[in-house]
Formats: sequence, structure tokens, C-alpha cells
Amino acid sequence: MTGISPLALPTEGTVSYGLVGGTAPTGTRSLASEETGAFTGSLSVAFAAAPTVTLDSQVFLGDRAYAFSGTNNIFENDFNFLGLQGSVSGLNAASCSSSCSGQFVGSFFGEDGSFAGLYYSIGDGIGSSAGGLVGTAVF
Repeated sequence: MTGISPLALPTEGTVSYGLVGGTAPTGTRSLASEETGAFTGSLSVAFAAAPTVTLDSQVFLGDRAYAFSGTNNIFENDFNFLGLQGSVSGLNAASCSSSCSGQFVGSFFGEDGSFAGLYYSIGDGIGSSAGGLVGTAVF
């Protein structure tokens, strides 16, 4: 993702970002398929002395469905949120049968950080046959 970095971010208050668009989730390894997936979600930021980013989303691909959420700090003096581990749970029997993990990274764009973009990954399974989903979202 590319965009114009903000000159500054707000220093207080909470901002809720609505989903603008992004890529359809893509399956990797054992979950690779030609099916089209879907991502829904929201992002909120609590601007304060130690600002936090919260992602609340659902990701779908084929017979797989996941709830993916997480909260973490924004790097100080930076417009990025990097390496944030998220909580992933399966929304049906086909998802997270052995284990799941998730991560999202992103950045703010536009005047005063009016937009945020992120890359997410969800791992579903253990071992060499493990697969997962990846995608991007803009809020």
C-alpha cells in the first residue's frame, strides 16, 4: 500500500474507521483455491499518550470463516502499527480445527491520518500442510 503519510496524528480522542475496500482474502498452501473470499471489519484508534489500534473483523474463503481481532500500540513518533498479533477463532467446524494464529501490520495515510491501510495474515493448522489466508484492507 502506498499513500501520503500524515504530517501528524490526533493526540486525543477515539476515531472509528469504516472499511473502504481492499483485496479479497487469498488462500495459501493447503487453503489455496480459486474461490473468492470476503473481508468485513472495522478499525478504531484511541489517540492518547500511548495510542492503541483495535481491529475487529471477519474473514471468509470457501468453507472457512474466521473472527479476527486484536489491539496494540502505535509505534511512538511513527505512523505505523507493526507486528500486531491478533486473536483468531473459527466461526464453523472447517476453521481452526487444530490451531489458528493471526497478525496485522499497517500505516496511517492522508491528512491527520484520515485513512489507515493494513495487511493481515491468518494461519490455520500446524505442520507442513498448514495453510492460511492473506489480504489487505483500507479503512
